Amino acid sequence: MLKRSIPTQLPRAAPTIANGARVVFQPVVLDALCDGSNTVVDLLKPTLGPLSRSVLIERNAGRHFAPDIVDDGGIIARRLIELPDPNVNVGAMLLRNALWGLHERAGDSVASAAVMFQEIVRHARPFIAAGGTVMQLRTGLLHAAETACGALDAQASALDGDVASLRRWVSAHCIDASLSSHIASALSTYGADVAFRVENGQSADVQAEFIAGAFWIGGWQASPLTANEGGQNLMLRLPEAHVLVSDLALSNPGYMEPLIMALTRLKPKRLVVICASVSPQLLTLFVQARQKAIGDVVFVKVPALSGPDRLAVLLDMALLTGATVIPSMPVSSNTATEVDLASLLPHCLGQADAIWASDQFVGVEGGRGDRAAQIAHLRGLDDSLWREQDPARIRFIQERMNSFGAGVVRLKVGAHTDSDQKQRRALAERAVRLATQASRFGVVPGVGRALLNCEAAVRASSQALCGDAAHGPLCVAHALSAPMWWIAQNAGIDPGAFIRRNRDCKPGWGVDVRRNVPVDLAANGLMDSLFALKLAVRTAASAAATLLTTDVIVHRRQHEAALRP
Repeated sequence: MLKRSIPTQLPRAAPTIANGARVVFQPVVLDALCDGSNTVVDLLKPTLGPLSRSVLIERNAGRHFAPDIVDDGGIIARRLIELPDPNVNVGAMLLRNALWGLHERAGDSVASAAVMFQEIVRHARPFIAAGGTVMQLRTGLLHAAETACGALDAQASALDGDVASLRRWVSAHCIDASLSSHIASALSTYGADVAFRVENGQSADVQAEFIAGAFWIGGWQASPLTANEGGQNLMLRLPEAHVLVSDLALSNPGYMEPLIMALTRLKPKRLVVICASVSPQLLTLFVQARQKAIGDVVFVKVPALSGPDRLAVLLDMALLTGATVIPSMPVSSNTATEVDLASLLPHCLGQADAIWASDQFVGVEGGRGDRAAQIAHLRGLDDSLWREQDPARIRFIQERMNSFGAGVVRLKVGAHTDSDQKQRRALAERAVRLATQASRFGVVPGVGRALLNCEAAVRASSQALCGDAAHGPLCVAHALSAPMWWIAQNAGIDPGAFIRRNRDCKPGWGVDVRRNVPVDLAANGLMDSLFALKLAVRTAASAAATLLTTDVIVHRRQHEAALRP
């Protein structure tokens, strides 16, 4: 089909702006953005596949130190600091930011997204040069990405719950045998809803500890244990306990009377008070009351957060236990206390099968909150998780969702040296994230076979689009085979022949790149996370659409730092 003739836009001279900014127009922009993004993709290509290569990254400390050996696509993209050409550097940073977001969300498929992005752009540029409408092409690219995600959903299967299948899958994605064994055992024993917390261990071994329910970093305000108890226990566990969830500063002894009155009505008499602070005088009074067998009262710190995050975690605690959050209020000079606890207690209290506290943590087992309200709350968190772009906020939302799971596995990772422990902990965090995603959302055939199976559906989706938008699915369809191409290339196998052999395999089978023979992918643990692969397709299409629709680059001059204020 002949394209309409559009005169090529002539390069413009960069205008002089008063504030020192430099503006760059087409056609320089597209060439520079592609050069920069191609540099990032070329960095990540060697890391694809089980027979991948490594990338050496020089340390900031200087050239006299050994470089870091990295084979993780997200880490490599993150370490890329700056390219010499400022126009090219913008393209590199554009793709780097998109890939790092994928790494933070999924922890995998970063290199796959990069090579798919490159192929989409490569097939789109001739179409744009021939006069194609780039904004319509963008619509087609995003539509094709959603079609591919639907085709991936159709191939998904649940990860088997037996230890052998889980260990096989985790071992294929984690080279540390001890780590993969602990992760697989935890998932098979406690289910996909269990949450993992990776911590530094004190020994060179990997240790796993399961805690039923949810727990937060906080701990008691002051040790409620006597000298004898403190010598034998590091944790106080209160079965059938009630909980007061608040952000109050309990600084007045006047709070004791309503708390004691509420305690006498409770059967059994166990109360955990979550508060911002408590005065030493009030603590002393309740220690004396506990020694007189009036009841157990433990004051626990509010999680060390601020602003809305602090109230959000308190809301999670309240939903889990059925309590009502009492927020902090400014102290009035005419009142002895901030709030009237006597009118709120005991109606605002929650309850749990057990509440425990130590000097660093507080936990809830078997919260008595409304399950329907918890499910609705989890749906809201899940929606916000998909909309969020900030990696730190994503981790915070995921930690909140973990509070409503089956429990927490504390994975304590150790090593002989600090550097080895750091690398092993990063490996553990990545393996935990992938295993949790695979158990929760399912898996699809690996070695790029699942993406290859989406080609027909994506090509067919172009028929539902009009005009230049119909070319978008064709660009995405070409890109879906790119991960398999580079998996074979890195293994020293002819990529074209490798892809043809995979096309000829029966459903559920693919060519094992290590042995170069067709195998049952599920039986050999060669499966990919559905969550990560869908996110990779969306990231590749979205980043390509952004790059192709960018027409102007504005460079802002960096002012020299002043030596004096």
